[in-house]
Amino acid sequence: MQNKEQSKAAQLINHLRYWGWPHTFGTLDQSTLFIAEDEFFDEFTNLVGRLKCQTTSIQEFKSLSSFKGILQILVFIKKGEKALVKSLRKQYPDINIISAQYDLAPNSISWPAKLPNCLNISDAKRHVTPIILLSTPYSDGEYLSELMHINGLGRPVEYTGKPLLKILESIEDFHLLHYLDAVQRLNTKDETVFVHIQTDFLDALVKKKLISFNRIKSLLRQSGAKIIRFSRQDLLYQAACQALMDRRPLRSIWTMLPPQKKTFPGKLKVNFQAANKHLQHLGEMEQWLDTMLADHPKLHNVTLESLISDPQEQLEQIAKFISVQKPQKVKTISYREEYEKLDPLITTLSQLGKEMIDRLGLHTRSINT
Repeated sequence: MQNKEQSKAAQLINHLRYWGWPHTFGTLDQSTLFIAEDEFFDEFTNLVGRLKCQTTSIQEFKSLSSFKGILQILVFIKKGEKALVKSLRKQYPDINIISAQYDLAPNSISWPAKLPNCLNISDAKRHVTPIILLSTPYSDGEYLSELMHINGLGRPVEYTGKPLLKILESIEDFHLLHYLDAVQRLNTKDETVFVHIQTDFLDALVKKKLISFNRIKSLLRQSGAKIIRFSRQDLLYQAACQALMDRRPLRSIWTMLPPQKKTFPGKLKVNFQAANKHLQHLGEMEQWLDTMLADHPKLHNVTLESLISDPQEQLEQIAKFISVQKPQKVKTISYREEYEKLDPLITTLSQLGKEMIDRLGLHTRSINT
């Protein structure tokens, strides 16, 4: 029987598939030294296969003296990753030292992720104004991101996806500002950086006491961020989506890869109890955002329902808010048609939504209308 740590490692590896990390790790050769915990290597071998690169556990690693031909080092550990990487870069300036958490993760927005070149990495900071799409999970903020992209309004990128949430569950320390610095370095050629952040990521940081609620609120103000708050009026349908996707490494059909769409939702089923639990939590998260953004000076609100009913008006308002030229003719994607391509997904969600309305004695505006 698997122990708790092995089970966590297995869940982590399965979520990292969404970023393509197991594939990337499998391509590493003997010129790479991979430093991680024993249970991670054990579960990786069980679930994926034996690694071709040189490996050592963090418990055993002392120096490079016992390893030959090393050109790069990848570090992925539960505690002290930032400090170890900094120390290794000082000791071995000619070797590419890569932090999985702070270098590879921000670079994992395309599949499969590729190990970045961190030689001569600069600590110099250049202020880049962030435009943040802030949403609760499973509200389909990804749909707005896609519409902004095809209409030339910028594309809010989620650098803090569900694989990072799984990493947070497994590690003991995480430095948010260091992570955001890495995101900023990826956008140094631009005057603005478009970022999509979801509340479950922020909530996880607060619950692990890695940062406080008030500190997040303060950082948002200090950054000068323009925040597009995206919400969904139909919380029942949103809760049903979460109940169905909760164990999967993504939050929306809009970020699915073609192979994933072919097999989704598979045999997964949702039930009233799980969806009702998510519904209550979503209500709490919306109130959480109300408090966090109550006095934010640069805020624009958009709902999924208003975006679907009048995309022209909503996208023009967003263009004005972020000071970007509005599109002459708005390009749209049918929200419902994309869901219907994944039938029986929309049927499953609709049935669950109706069950929740009946059992809770509620009425909601359905996305099917």
